[in-house]
Amino acid sequence: MQVVSLPVERAMRTMNAAMKLFVVEYSVRENAVMIRTLENVVKDNVRNVKKALSKDYLPVGIFNSRDEADRFHATINLVLAEEGELPFETRDWHRIGECLEQALQACMRISD
Repeated sequence: MQVVSLPVERAMRTMNAAMKLFVVEYSVRENAVMIRTLENVVKDNVRNVKKALSKDYLPVGIFNSRDEADRFHATINLVLAEEGELPFETRDWHRIGECLEQALQACMRISD
């Protein structure tokens, strides 16, 4: 494996651009979706580590724009709403996972 060294200024620009990405997070416990910038996700995670807090929200997609993240959320919203009406123990987690996978693949095809 070859390690490539980037000039510090270029690396900082790349990191700054990455922080503007949008993350779609899913909470298993709450059956809820949250859309935030990567910058806010990272800042919150660091803050949670400092407080020894565990967070239930899991990143399930990263997008270049808020519109892309919103499209992904709209695609999965129907299945999540249906499953959210069921008790936690009886939710079809496999179905939810497949829905997330299919929505992510659909979004990736749209952006190509």
